[in-house]
Amino acid sequence: MDQNISLLVERAKAGDQQAVAALYEKTSRKAYYLSLQLVKDQDQAQDILQDAYLKVFTSLNMLQQPENFQGWLDTIVINKSKDYLRKKKPVLFSQLPAEGKRTATRTSRMRADIFRRRNR
Repeated sequence: MDQNISLLVERAKAGDQQAVAALYEKTSRKAYYLSLQLVKDQDQAQDILQDAYLKVFTSLNMLQQPENFQGWLDTIVINKSKDYLRKKKPVLFSQLPAEGKRTATRTSRMRADIFRRRNR
C-alpha cells in the first residue's frame, strides 16, 4: 500500500487531480476517526479533516518522502485537533488569580477574554 500511496503522492505533486482524489479516498477514513477520537464531535472532526486536507494538499511539495504521507497527514490531523481543543477549553474559576492581586487593566482584559470565550 505504501508504494501505491507514494505513487499517488508523486502524481498529485505533478498536478494530477485524480491522484489527489484517490489519496483522499485512501486516507480520509483513518484521518476522520483519528480526529473524532480526540475531539469527540462528528461535525468538528469533519471540519478538522477539511482543514487538514487543505493544508496537506497546499503543502504537498514540502513532503520529501512520499512514503510518509499517512504519518504526515496523521500529525497534521492531531495538531489541528489539539488546536481546536485548546481554543475550546473553558477557563476554570480556580485558574483566575486572586482579586487582590489584579490591577484594573488586567481585570478588564480578563473580563474581555472570558466574554469572548463565552460567546464562541
